[in-house]
Amino acid sequence: MLEALQSVRYGVGDLALAGQWYSQLLDVQPYQTTDSVLRYCVGGSWLELAATHTAESATSMIVTYWGVDSLYHELLRLHDAGIKPQTLPAVPDATTRMATFLDPFGNVVGLIEMHDPDAQRARAHRAAEKIALRNVRTTLDGLRAEDHQQRNANRFVLALVAAALVLGGFGLWKALPNKQQNNKIMVPLGTGKPAPEKASP
Repeated sequence: MLEALQSVRYGVGDLALAGQWYSQLLDVQPYQTTDSVLRYCVGGSWLELAATHTAESATSMIVTYWGVDSLYHELLRLHDAGIKPQTLPAVPDATTRMATFLDPFGNVVGLIEMHDPDAQRARAHRAAEKIALRNVRTTLDGLRAEDHQQRNANRFVLALVAAALVLGGFGLWKALPNKQQNNKIMVPLGTGKPAPEKASP
């Protein structure tokens, strides 16, 4: 897997002078990896100063190195895509593997695999962060879905309650006049004529 930009290499005609200048610029001391290469670690990335040959232009030695977790797997992937390395994979030290490629415009692009404990910890930390962020997104999506379902359920229950109240009120309104009519006391009305008197014995 291709990772962040790992290293940049500058070709210099005078390694001692370049080391003095960059040490002052970066305010750090370099690692002397070989007699012809100085390496600076700045914020987790590397700057390499490589001594050039007399017939070699310094600008032609500018190489950017992209970090990879496995140079072997990247070489296989690029080979399948029809991209062949400019140089054979090199192993400059026990912890580093690298290869370079030419883009269609002649720019040199490098891949570097570094078995540096700090880099491995940083890689593991980045991988853990990605997994944690993915889990957080999944959890948030699930909570949003549950909240949406709960809101819909609440709306449905409120609609049922409102419908029940409306129907109950309507039924009560319909039943109320009949109840009042049933409670009326019916008094028979007279005809207006006096009742006939009973004959005395």
